[in-house]
Amino acid sequence: MLQKLIERIKSVKLSEQTKVWLVWLFPVLLIFSTWGLWEAICADNMFFVTLFMVIIPVLALLTGGSLVYLCIKKKFGKAFMFLIFGIGPAALMVVISCFMLMFVNNPDDYGKQHPIPAGLKYSLPLSSADSVAVDSADADSWLRVYSGFQGGIYTYDLYYDKPLAAGTVFLRCFEAVTNDPLTEQGEFIKRRVSYNTKQAVEAGKGFRKLAKGKKFTIYEGDWGDYYAVRVEVWHKAKDGGKETKLMEKVYQMEGWMR
Repeated sequence: MLQKLIERIKSVKLSEQTKVWLVWLFPVLLIFSTWGLWEAICADNMFFVTLFMVIIPVLALLTGGSLVYLCIKKKFGKAFMFLIFGIGPAALMVVISCFMLMFVNNPDDYGKQHPIPAGLKYSLPLSSADSVAVDSADADSWLRVYSGFQGGIYTYDLYYDKPLAAGTVFLRCFEAVTNDPLTEQGEFIKRRVSYNTKQAVEAGKGFRKLAKGKKFTIYEGDWGDYYAVRVEVWHKAKDGGKETKLMEKVYQMEGWMR
């Protein structure tokens, strides 16, 4: 049966355009897909992580099939170049990405080093199943932080009732006792809380929703090591206006174990 399959492959006649597709395009797409997967992991974008996790195996099968085709056709020189310059870089990027994810990030004791003081008042993040009414007369209900699908990953909704100029609203997070900025300094810009939580708002007044389901990640600490985080809501007016703090609320939170 295998012999018949090999004979069939040998009998296939391909156009020059198809040969170029087989020999170069699949490995190039595979390289860019592995790079995209790493970028998606760094940016904590689970949609694109999932997308690339589906695309990469398909491209890997097509690339491997192209290599087998070249070998059956006895194009060993092209197969060698294909292996070195096509499959090799993609495989190396996958190995490096897995190595960094598995071994580079050591345990983070930030949560253990910052226990919540006795008597400190804080709120717990809501779950997606929680149904909590927003009270326009209760400012404490205007900022609602929800736990994500993994510890350290959160989303937030924001309501407000005072006049605001056109601009953006965003969050800043601090350890509630030491005032350490969290996920803001010394990190890639795409990881920063203030970057990921930005939401454009139009000028307006009266009680209204300003943000819904904006995702952000706290990187300090590990799963299960809870500490107190002061979540501040800031507003920046359009065209270089000044930044103004609108409200703050303390939550019990944990870091993401990446």
